[in-house]
Amino acid sequence: MQALKKVIPHVYSSIIDKASGDTKPEDVKTLYHIMKKLTD
Repeated sequence: MQALKKVIPHVYSSIIDKASGDTKPEDVKTLYHIMKKLTD
C-alpha cells in the first residue's frame, strides 16, 4: 500500500466570507498551520 502524497482539504466554502465573497486570510493561515503540523 502506498502512502498519500498530497492531502487537499475540502474547506473552500468555509473560508469564504459569505457577505463579501472574499477569502478570509486569517482562516487560510490557520488552516495552513494545522495542515503543516499534521504533515511534518
